[in-house]
Amino acid sequence: TKSGIIGTKFRHYDSRAGDPNLHDHVVIANRVEGEDDKWSSIDGRVLYQYGVECSELYNSRVQQYVTEKTGLQFEPRMQNGKPIHEIVGISDETIRAFSSRRGDISAELDKVKEKFVADNGYEPSEKQLIKLAQQATLATRPAKSEARSLEDLHIEWVAQAHALSEYGVQVPVDHQLAESLKNASAQYEQNTLQTVRQEAYSTPLEAHTDAVLSRLEEARSTWRRTHINAETTRYVRELGLNEAQDQGLISSIRQSVTEDSLPLHIKDTRLTPREYLRKDGTSQYQRIDSELFTSERVLTAENKILDAASRAVIPASTVDVFELAAQKRRTELAKQGHTLPAGQEAMARAFATSDKLLVVGIGAAGAGKTSSTRLAVDAIEASGNRVIGMAPTAAAAAVMRSEMRINADTVDKFLIDWQSGKAYVDVRPGDVLLVDEAGMIATPKMEKILTLAQERGALVRALGDYRQLSAVGSGGALRLVDREIGAVHLDELFRFKSPEEAAATLALREPPLVGTDKPFSWYLENDRVVAGSTDAMIEDVFRKYSADVTAGKQSIMIASTNETVTRLNDLAQAHAIEHGQVSTGAGAVALHNSSRAHLGDTIVTRKNARRLVVNSGQDFVKNGDLWRVTDLHDDGRITAQHTGHGGKVTLPAGYVQESVELGYAATIHRAQGSTVDTAHALVDASTDRAGAYVALTRGRENNQLYVALLADGEKRDDVLDRITGAYERDLTVHESVDQLRAEHRNLATLIAQHEDISELAAQKVMEPYLMEGMSRVKEHPVRDKDSGQIIDHTPANGVEDAKAVLASPAWPALAHDMGEAYRQGIDPAALVERAYARRPLEASNQGAEAKDYAAVMQWRVEKIGVDAQKVHEMAERPLSYLSDEHLDKLVEQAAKRAQPLENRIQLDDAWWFTNPYAMVKSDELMAMRSRTFKALQANENDGSLYDRIKENLGDMDAEVQRRRWEVSGDQRELEQIIRGERPRSGHNFTLHKVLSEEQRVRQHLIPTIDLPETKKPEQIQNGISGHTLDRFWENHPHLHNTRLGTILHSRSREIGQLAQVRGAQLAAEQPEWVKQLGDVPANKKLARHWYRTAAEVESLRDKYNIVPSEPEAVPKKLRTQAKPHEAPSRAEARGKFIHAQVINTHKRSVMAAHHRMPKGEHENVHIAQARDTLLRAQEARREDNAQQTVEQSITESRLTREE
Repeated sequence: TKSGIIGTKFRHYDSRAGDPNLHDHVVIANRVEGEDDKWSSIDGRVLYQYGVECSELYNSRVQQYVTEKTGLQFEPRMQNGKPIHEIVGISDETIRAFSSRRGDISAELDKVKEKFVADNGYEPSEKQLIKLAQQATLATRPAKSEARSLEDLHIEWVAQAHALSEYGVQVPVDHQLAESLKNASAQYEQNTLQTVRQEAYSTPLEAHTDAVLSRLEEARSTWRRTHINAETTRYVRELGLNEAQDQGLISSIRQSVTEDSLPLHIKDTRLTPREYLRKDGTSQYQRIDSELFTSERVLTAENKILDAASRAVIPASTVDVFELAAQKRRTELAKQGHTLPAGQEAMARAFATSDKLLVVGIGAAGAGKTSSTRLAVDAIEASGNRVIGMAPTAAAAAVMRSEMRINADTVDKFLIDWQSGKAYVDVRPGDVLLVDEAGMIATPKMEKILTLAQERGALVRALGDYRQLSAVGSGGALRLVDREIGAVHLDELFRFKSPEEAAATLALREPPLVGTDKPFSWYLENDRVVAGSTDAMIEDVFRKYSADVTAGKQSIMIASTNETVTRLNDLAQAHAIEHGQVSTGAGAVALHNSSRAHLGDTIVTRKNARRLVVNSGQDFVKNGDLWRVTDLHDDGRITAQHTGHGGKVTLPAGYVQESVELGYAATIHRAQGSTVDTAHALVDASTDRAGAYVALTRGRENNQLYVALLADGEKRDDVLDRITGAYERDLTVHESVDQLRAEHRNLATLIAQHEDISELAAQKVMEPYLMEGMSRVKEHPVRDKDSGQIIDHTPANGVEDAKAVLASPAWPALAHDMGEAYRQGIDPAALVERAYARRPLEASNQGAEAKDYAAVMQWRVEKIGVDAQKVHEMAERPLSYLSDEHLDKLVEQAAKRAQPLENRIQLDDAWWFTNPYAMVKSDELMAMRSRTFKALQANENDGSLYDRIKENLGDMDAEVQRRRWEVSGDQRELEQIIRGERPRSGHNFTLHKVLSEEQRVRQHLIPTIDLPETKKPEQIQNGISGHTLDRFWENHPHLHNTRLGTILHSRSREIGQLAQVRGAQLAAEQPEWVKQLGDVPANKKLARHWYRTAAEVESLRDKYNIVPSEPEAVPKKLRTQAKPHEAPSRAEARGKFIHAQVINTHKRSVMAAHHRMPKGEHENVHIAQARDTLLRAQEARREDNAQQTVEQSITESRLTREE
């Protein structure tokens, strides 16, 4: 299909466990055919952007289809805080019953153990027991079975429904089920759905818009149209609307949300050739999904956070009071043989005595953030003020209450009480709101905390690490403050027993400024990483975890997905049952994820339940709390004891079914904040760097990484590299704006676009040469298939064939080769003429016309070019050293002496040298033929390439046959002399004959052509060198006063201007490699040279993806010539030139620094230099028209802070 995608759909009716679960899998072909008949590859980035939108659209259409065909309705049910749509009339109890475990794990474990003993004659070892336990867990959670028909599945489900009645779950089947569901749907539609729909239509459009925008703001700082579409689809589905009946309202909501969003993207207004414009007029150089939006609320929130970090208020503690508290702490530590770390004291001092409304503290895992904060709390409380703790989770808040001895609760609880007015929030002037794990707090919530603080006269201190797991939503506040204002950092680590491991965690935490980014090197060298299949890694994780626990160590199993956590929990439970730590005699209670809890099991609660009070009212049931099961009740309740403080609670059956899981293993998110002796973390290619960092920093003594290889052929190091590169995805608005601007002005990108447009220019210049060359050919030779001899001629239609070539997909490639030959001084018309004259443009093996005439011509042009080059390079040809003028004189002199002998020499083929490969020596020809034959065999399945190689091989065979059977006597000797295979002496040929033959060979070489005058690439034009920006086609006379020439000139001027701007930015940013250029000279002319060189270096590095941490400005591989005996390629010449420029720039910098000047003017020069750099950097940060609203807000905010 043209202008569309092709996909194959696979429909499944059941889940992996065999439960009813209608869903589709769609495999999309990566190639698409455009309306121009050209095939292209899909941009995976764009396709990925549409993933969520497609998912939401699919869900809505499935619901719509089911409703239309059956009359059944769907209702939203909350699950983990999100609405999940289920068919009305099917209860949650039924869904859980169908999703429950297929068998009892205890019975299955006994069965596999008995079989092991029967097969082997002895009891299994501890290691073998673990394998058997995993076998039992997999048996009770069946793997995906072979595909079955819907009829077979229906029979099984009916039987299962009947079986569930034994457990008190009544599930109607067949006609009874249909009638039951229709009645329930009709009642739901009448009582609920109609009311909801009426409310949706009566609600103002502005309210719908604000609701969708609020959802977007909570989820991310910036969004695209795909996010708007997906969130709108999700929103209207909850209102009972569907695309078929309510298209008008839904479209209005989408459009309104888009209009109310602030555009961040920069519209590409650069001149672009018409050939490179899309239907809607946008440039093909701009990504189709490049539109990026935010909202005024998000932007305001970020500006408010930055303003708070620079706004002066009354400190919470005085310096003298802090010094007393610090001295007390030093004395206490000295008694224990320790000292107060300088970093911890500095952070505590900032938190207690800073006069800023907001202070941010950032510390790596194990850096002692809690110890530092405890000192700040002591000083603040000694000053008569209070510290109130806030955290993203109730578990983290409980830790704050315990370790810091302050009142603490969740951020959500504080904000809900404050905004709703239902409970008084006791915050007084001078109080400090201490926000722990602040990296997990969404920006809108952080802004509300600051609003509360300002309203009550309090201060805010935020503590966290933006390199660990970030907010589930629009986060980045910590990184934003650190980047724009500055934060207090803790860099010394205390958690880890091994200093080397502590250093390794820092390498994993963030990429280095200098050197290669290999964060897992230490772990690999110290045998901390293993890799294998998921099953093998699950078994390995549990085996080593179990060994640690048996040895009396506090250990934790961590996994990146809930599914893997469930499997680890199952395995741990089976092992505990086998060892008598868990008893199955009292039965089991079903948990929410289809697991079952027995007496003695470790469980985890996954939802805060403040009404379930525990530990004499000092605590409540929290998300993430671990419990030991002490009693099971027939109604599904569980009595459990807290593994920490020992308090007991009875969890209601409904809570157990919805919010309780086995608690032996934890996800990375749940593990954050914990500290144990050893940690065993299972990751895969979907894990990001922050997740790996959190997982590998939980253990004091040992942290092991297990890499699950999910796909066939996946390698351990490839997975680790993907994890390494996956970080900092959630950017703030400020960061997004800076990134968009940098991308829009990226020199390497703009240079690549200039090169692309130059290729189009080459096509325009080469087009008349193509027409001229092909129109010269009047007939084609027809060769005998066996002998290769010309047996006839057939008329040629050069003009029509030339038009076909121009319309072929490979014309750009042919034009490129013609252009390269032209730049070497070869006449492109003569080159095309010779290529076209060889034979008709038809598939030689089938007689059918070639599908791509340009591809055939390109193959011939390339081959002729290679042949011509070989002739030029044949240094052994006896007379190759003679110039054309000298050769002409020698021929004239020899002709006067050799006239009588000439008449005795007979040649069978006077034009022998026009045959393909005629000038190649025989031994070289046979070697070439051997290589070509191997290539032919290797490409048997590639039809197009196979035909071209076969044609080439045919030409070689024809030449071999000609020399073997058709050449003899004088002809053979003359050819061998001309090719340099034998000397002339001792043969019958006169000097005149050999000279004349050399002259005829040279005349047959492709004619040369005079090139237009061009500037040398070393010259600087419009602020940039010709090595970095190739202007050959831009300056070609054929493009003078044309739109294409104007476009290239306009773009090259902009590139030269941006090179100066970017160079000034590099002077301010100072990446490591810039040091090789020396300091920026004070002299303006020398400074401009410095800026240009720096910009050209960066564009070269960007082109070849050189990491910023590589300290060498131009790495050796970019300036090394592959074939030293030949002229360097343009790419090699560019690298060598820029490397020389770096050396030259450094010399100029050193000379400028040592240049004499009046005493006292050195400082003025540095001030002027800094001011010039700053002005250029400020110029570079000016926003385009499409961003004026956002830029103005950001700039005003920054200026206010500076004042």
